[in-house]
Amino acid sequence: MNLTTEQNNLAQQIMALMVKATEAAAPSPQPAFNHEGLNLYVRDAFVAPGDRVARVPIVLDAPAAQTIVVKYVTQNDTAVEGFQFNRAEGYAAFHPGEQSKVIAVTLKQELGAKRFRLIVGWPQNNPSVKITRGTGVISGDVAALTGLQQGAVLPSLSGLLQRPANMTLAFSETFGTGFAATDGGLKADGITPCWGTRLAHGRTQATNKEVGYYADAVINPGTTPFLTVDGKFNLQSEFFQDGVKDATGTPIPCGWDVVGGQVQPFRFSASLISTQRNFNTINVGSYVEAKLTMPRVQGCWPAFWFVATDLSWPSIEFDMFEGFFSKAGSLDQVGTTVHWKADSGAHTMFSLRLPQLGIDIAQPHVWGVYWGQQAATFFCDDVPYMTVPNVFPSKDCYLMLNIAVGGLVTKPADPATFPARMPVEWVKVWK
Repeated sequence: MNLTTEQNNLAQQIMALMVKATEAAAPSPQPAFNHEGLNLYVRDAFVAPGDRVARVPIVLDAPAAQTIVVKYVTQNDTAVEGFQFNRAEGYAAFHPGEQSKVIAVTLKQELGAKRFRLIVGWPQNNPSVKITRGTGVISGDVAALTGLQQGAVLPSLSGLLQRPANMTLAFSETFGTGFAATDGGLKADGITPCWGTRLAHGRTQATNKEVGYYADAVINPGTTPFLTVDGKFNLQSEFFQDGVKDATGTPIPCGWDVVGGQVQPFRFSASLISTQRNFNTINVGSYVEAKLTMPRVQGCWPAFWFVATDLSWPSIEFDMFEGFFSKAGSLDQVGTTVHWKADSGAHTMFSLRLPQLGIDIAQPHVWGVYWGQQAATFFCDDVPYMTVPNVFPSKDCYLMLNIAVGGLVTKPADPATFPARMPVEWVKVWK
């Protein structure tokens, strides 16, 4: 059946009214950052005759005070995937102030009296486990010309959005007298673990085509990757006109930086510290935090992050913050990102840009994440601002702080803006 333009317009108006009615039917809002009693509902959708898209509203009972991400997937009922509708699966993000989202499901034919379901909820710890109906999920029905019906209610999210009390300090670094960072992650005695000064695979990052060489003051004389300024420990990236040199004084070539057919040396040093040797058991139940100030130098890529100790990227990566400063003073690419491997094996990621939350990136902040059984919640100065379902494998991880140069953020345009420094006051891990 083909609809006239007037009928199509009417159907769209009805859909808009139903979404508004869905929002109006939600319970009273709750206090910001508390989320006591915050629930999520799936509403029935209106499917007009001839329509090939079912638009299913999912609604919080109060506007989100932080970014909350939920997973959704369609499920057969009397309608069958591949015959009446196409499978829809993915993640929906409620950003601060948002209360409703619409999930579009394409139809292969008119539903008539047939129905399918949309399941929404927090995935279990193992990403290979598919969402099923039961505790912690919601079901909502989709059918032609049905009325609004409230779906089942998720348990309160309040327990997911706060850092647990009575945690034990498992790791602490204040960068005082006992601080050490070496190439192999061992102190001078060759036995005691300490911070490392390079990536797990080496001192260059070809994948990202970075133009900064991760320097070590012992291996690369003349570089100063770490220093104390005004009583605070700093990571530092520098510019060297003649290139970063190895222990023999030879400039180190950057194979992907070619000008006029000539391979250029690494003219920028990058800086990194890693707990790959001295603390590599961050896992579910850990709270990781650091107090630092982000550098804002064009061409720099500062970050505070952790990855799996078994190096099985992209199975898990939490970037508590990272900045892509492709333009001088730009803040448009400062954000928090999570990476994981989807059920299909594909690299999947979700990112939130921080400036839209009103966070002044130029000031020192305490950045943290609690990796819980059901969700990972990210904090700035102890205030939660993003929660994502725990779709990550339970693997031990180690953390890093670094200033990368170039690569995905473009090559620095003005060497005079260097050195770039990132003050780090302390790092802690609680369990």
